Amino acid sequence: MTSIDQLNQWGVRLVLAMMRSASTRKIKPIDWWTRGRSALETAAQSSDHFSAMVSIMGRKLQLETLRHTTVDELAALTLEIDDFGEFARHCSEEGLFIAAMAQAQRRDERTEAEQQAAEAKKRMRKTDAKLASVVDKILSEANTNNDTDGEAQ
Repeated sequence: MTSIDQLNQWGVRLVLAMMRSASTRKIKPIDWWTRGRSALETAAQSSDHFSAMVSIMGRKLQLETLRHTTVDELAALTLEIDDFGEFARHCSEEGLFIAAMAQAQRRDERTEAEQQAAEAKKRMRKTDAKLASVVDKILSEANTNNDTDGEAQ
């Protein structure tokens, strides 16, 4: 028997993977996580194997193609989930919790990415300031050399 924590982790990974291939042109942002939860629950209730679950989720989320990150995660999950029936029952019963955990994880990922982007911009500004200082120094020295060359003639 698989632990509930493991079943939750697999469910969160599945939801995040599938939602990464979804489009805001087809799913309104306000409906994003509700649709993810609904797709998970419906697919879990309607499937007898993992590939069918993925296909049903894909239809419910109106996916036309899967991103490579989604494909990679699905391949990993295919190898890890050893009792599909147990996993499907868990997703069917705990869909709201799994979707909430996926939403929280995605929020944390975005926050971290935004912080990293802000730090990168800050480092870039410092580098730009240093570069500008070096360029100013070089131009100043070049002007000084030009002035002294003119006096020597």
